Order: sequence, then C-alpha cells, then structure tokens
Amino acid sequence: EQQMKDICAMREDAWRIEALSFSFALQETARKQLEQEYDSPALPARIGKLHNCRSGDEVYAWLQEETARFMGALGSWQHKYNAGTVTRAIRYMEEHYAEPLSLQQVASHIHLNATYFSHLFKKETGRSFVTYLVDLRMEKAKKLLSNTDLNVTEVSGLIGYDLPNYFAKLFKQSTGLSPKEYRKQHQP
Repeated sequence: EQQMKDICAMREDAWRIEALSFSFALQETARKQLEQEYDSPALPARIGKLHNCRSGDEVYAWLQEETARFMGALGSWQHKYNAGTVTRAIRYMEEHYAEPLSLQQVASHIHLNATYFSHLFKKETGRSFVTYLVDLRMEKAKKLLSNTDLNVTEVSGLIGYDLPNYFAKLFKQSTGLSPKEYRKQHQP
C-alpha cells in the first residue's frame, strides 16, 4: 500500500516506470514463488492501460489491479498447498494426543510455521489449537471413564496429562462434573 502511494506521488514521467517495475516485481514473484505462468497475451494491454494513465489516482487504480492479480495468485497457491493441512494436523493430533503435544510440534509435522498454522487452524476449525487438543483429550477421557474401571490417575496418564489434579480441573471445566461424578452418571 505504501509503495503504491509513493509511486503515485512521483512525477508523471517517473510513476510509469516505477509502476511498471512494481508490476514486474509482483509478476516475477508470482512466477518464482507461487508457480504462476506469465500471462503474455494480456501484458501489452496492461502496459497500454498504464501508459494511458493521466493522474496519480489512475495510476493508483492500475496498481491496485496489478496487486489484486498477485493476491489472487497468492490465494490460489495457499489454497492448493493448505488444502488438507488442518485435516492432516487433526489426524496427527488424534494419533498422538496421549503424548506431550505442542503447537510447534504439530506445525513442524505438517511443515508450516507455528504462527501461520495457529491462524489457519483457528480459521478452519473455529477453535484454537489448545482448545481443540483439550476437547479431544476430554472426549477420550469420557470414553475411558464410561467404559473402563481405570482410576482417574490412569485415565489422566492415558490421555496425556501427567498431573491427575490438572486433568480433573480441565475435565470439570469441560463437563461440569468431576471425573468420578461423570463415571457414576455414565457407566452402565
């Protein structure tokens, strides 16, 4: 945005060159990093449109079109490479929920930056990584409490919590019942 404003503030003879350089930089980045092909047939028309710009506002509008084209390529690339990413992360979490599991570990497993993965996970699931992991573990705990005679300490260890008191606290927050109360209400 700032680059576009700076270009539009230049003299008329300079803005065309700078705007075209900006466009080529976006196009080259899209080609190298986002696997986009050059749109050679459209290039002369786009350059002609820039050449016909007579004001900073017109150049700004042209730059917005160029940026929108790049952002479209970025969105397509992200969709291509992120499709199934959260599903793979969830599968990994379901297979390893009983182990110490961090956001960084799961992000590394699916080859994403932890910050980006956290944002993507929340966007696609509607829950944070931590909330999702706690919910997953609590569902496993409910099944164990309902279907086995394991004590609370054993259940806690089997779902990834070394501290039974911490597990009991999370379980009560999640269900409104202590693990023992839950067992009494749900065991046949």
